[in-house]
Amino acid sequence: MFNFSDLVLEQLTLEVRYENGYLYLDNCGKTFRKILDKWPAAKVDGVSVNEAKLQIQDKQLTMVFSPDRVALTQNYPAGISELGEFSDFAVNTVREFLEISAFTRVGNRFVYILKVEDEQESLDLMNKTGFFNVPSEKVSHIGNTVKNANVRFQVTRGGEVGYGISLGHVGRTLNIQLPKPIKYDAGKFILSGLAIDVDFYTMKPIESGNVKAHELIKKNSKDMESLIPGLFK
Repeated sequence: MFNFSDLVLEQLTLEVRYENGYLYLDNCGKTFRKILDKWPAAKVDGVSVNEAKLQIQDKQLTMVFSPDRVALTQNYPAGISELGEFSDFAVNTVREFLEISAFTRVGNRFVYILKVEDEQESLDLMNKTGFFNVPSEKVSHIGNTVKNANVRFQVTRGGEVGYGISLGHVGRTLNIQLPKPIKYDAGKFILSGLAIDVDFYTMKPIESGNVKAHELIKKNSKDMESLIPGLFK
């Protein structure tokens, strides 16, 4: 078994979806201008009739918004505060300029990686969950080694909220070529790991003014500390 502190949070996402965002084209510029006034380090990374993108490169934080959604993602966050504070302001700005009265879905996704020696260790951990179990006699009927093992399922609660859970081994190589003197800190990049992906989402429309992004992320982050270890007991 592992400790929750052994997990590396590789990606944190907050997404809200809505309908009737007809004012996207009229107010895209106003939306970005208001956000850039508060976060001058952010840069617009493209605008089209379908979506617009903004980035804060040194924070590895990206915002994409369109006529039907806003998605904010941060890679390797140092904590939840940066994305939480940015999401609060960005979501409210989009809500204001696009005149969105309700969100049809609010999602908050956490992608963790646990360092393991090899794929067999990932498989052993997945077997502990009880959600994935391939008996050795079944394997021997076909071959001798299980590869690319993964499991994905959803759990809903009271018709109000749901969790999408995905577990699987990842094996990667790091190949980055940067011009001198730029340096890249690869200390958190895990080559062999068990990916634990938990996506929280609402199932019913919510009045847009009632959504507090930072509070939601904070609550879900705390819930992860018991939810994830509980899967492997």
